[in-house]
Amino acid sequence: SPVYSCPGTLTLTPANDPNPASIGQREFNAIQSITSTRIIQGNYADVKYGAGSYVDLKPGFWVKGGNALEAKVEGCPN
Repeated sequence: SPVYSCPGTLTLTPANDPNPASIGQREFNAIQSITSTRIIQGNYADVKYGAGSYVDLKPGFWVKGGNALEAKVEGCPN
């Protein structure tokens, strides 16, 4: 099975999104927190954020029509 790496904190911005118009599922996890200003603009993208303490959606964060975001306060996957 693959080795899974989970950072302590994660900051997601439009500038560090390698494929902003992607299709399908994308998942981001952090041990402590995720802060995001990303624009989810793919064609029916299903994006999931999971962090141990909090997920902070800052001004500028936007989910455009036809896309979905799920954010949970939970530990990193095993």
